[in-house]
Amino acid sequence: MRFAFNFTIILVAAVAGLAIGRFMHPVPSNQITASNAASDGSFNTFFARFFQRVKKVKADDSPLATKLARDLSLSSGVTHWLQWMDALENANLSDFPRLVQLAKGNPTLLKVLSARWIEKNPRNLYDTLLASGDAMPKSMAYDLFAEWPKRDLEGVIAALSATNSLNGWRMGVAGDIVDIDVERGLGLMMDWHIENFTPRLTKVASWAATDARHAAEFAMSHPAGFASSEIMKVIGNEWAKQDPAAAMEFAASHPGNLSSALAESVLKEWSKNNLNDASKWLGATDATTRNRLSSSFVESWARQDASAAMSWSEQSLTGNALARAVGAVVKSVGEKNIQAGAALVAEMTPSIARAEAASAIANKWIPQDFFSSEKQPIPNEAIAWLKTLDSDSTKRALENTYWRWTELDPKGLANFISGLSPDAIPEGIYNTLARSLARQNPKAAMEWTQKLPEANAAQASTEAFSEWRNSQPAAAMKWLAALPDSDTQKSIYYQRVISNLSYDPLGAEQLASWTPSEKATAQPLVEQLAIMPDKKAKLLEALKVK
Repeated sequence: MRFAFNFTIILVAAVAGLAIGRFMHPVPSNQITASNAASDGSFNTFFARFFQRVKKVKADDSPLATKLARDLSLSSGVTHWLQWMDALENANLSDFPRLVQLAKGNPTLLKVLSARWIEKNPRNLYDTLLASGDAMPKSMAYDLFAEWPKRDLEGVIAALSATNSLNGWRMGVAGDIVDIDVERGLGLMMDWHIENFTPRLTKVASWAATDARHAAEFAMSHPAGFASSEIMKVIGNEWAKQDPAAAMEFAASHPGNLSSALAESVLKEWSKNNLNDASKWLGATDATTRNRLSSSFVESWARQDASAAMSWSEQSLTGNALARAVGAVVKSVGEKNIQAGAALVAEMTPSIARAEAASAIANKWIPQDFFSSEKQPIPNEAIAWLKTLDSDSTKRALENTYWRWTELDPKGLANFISGLSPDAIPEGIYNTLARSLARQNPKAAMEWTQKLPEANAAQASTEAFSEWRNSQPAAAMKWLAALPDSDTQKSIYYQRVISNLSYDPLGAEQLASWTPSEKATAQPLVEQLAIMPDKKAKLLEALKVK
């Protein structure tokens, strides 16, 4: 030991002496001989290598995790768990990121690790998740926001408020708060600009029942998209049980979408409980308010007496308000008996009102559960009924339902619309149908698009080809390469492919595998793309023929 210590002192002194000597008496570069250059080089090389090795020895950021990894590699079974429990018991905050890496692929371990991290310092876990991006398991964020608000709600809110790009986390937290404190949760949703999310509304009814007017005023002053609209409907239901006339006066004096949602909800509930009083109030109000709210009113009325509701609509309303009201009456009839509702539409003369009524029945008749493993067929009665309608009514009926029909039976829809006049076919139906057919049989879909009206064929065939290439890229590109250059669609197909690849993270790699001929075709199309310069440069580099 004494020897080692003395040797170290001598070595350090020698190095220091040589360094000082070189500093005090530097050797001019033009006087260095071959021998002293060699010795100088060997001396410098020794210490350069020594210090290089020292630099390469990276400080261990978690000796505990390093030891655990080694211990785990030498053990198995129950011993693994004992070693993990011991490590978690003694872990510092700086150890947790490394422990997460060791636990990846084991959900149970990650759950335990999350719980321990949250117990020690939830804000530290939050900061780590924020800084690591996708490097940390998503399950840890779920665990954090399930537990942290119970421990420190204000801390959670402060953390989320400090960063603007966390809507996924914010939605979950704000939704949970709405379920505890409606006003606090709705206020956060407004502050955090959460507009396309509806939280659980279990607490809203009891909150509104306490003071419905205050609830409505608060909801109006804290707009938060879908959530506010749904909350306002619940408020309307509760206020209608207490004082529907006051609720309607309030809604009438506060124009806007939220007041409309409130009024419609109140009027529906009021109509169920006291149709006569609701009818009197609506009849006595101004024409603008009556036209705006009539469809909700007659929909409820029609459940009790469809004929009377229809008569009132025809006597009290005009234009679009009448059309919406008739549609609501027919919808209400159709919910009880779809055939009766369809017959009612069939008896009507062509008009805006008939078109709205046809839309209501079609929306009810065309199956909606197309994500089910057993898809329901389109009823033959529904298809036969659609064929009897005028063009405007057929078009309106298809507008809200053709996308469902496309998923359920694209061939059947293709056959159906082939017999329709152009003015009965909704915009966009050919493109949607082309994509759906391409998923089943790409070549047949391409052939089908060639038979479409000239104004629709080009775009539909492009959509079909794009869908084909998404699912079967090799076959689609082979087909495209075989098209004659005289085919005007060929360059359009290539244009779509290039456009899609510009958004694909692996787009450059795909272009690099193209043939020289395909690359030559693609180059001018890439140059025309309106994308970031660095991305365009990467694509163009991939197109170089090597």
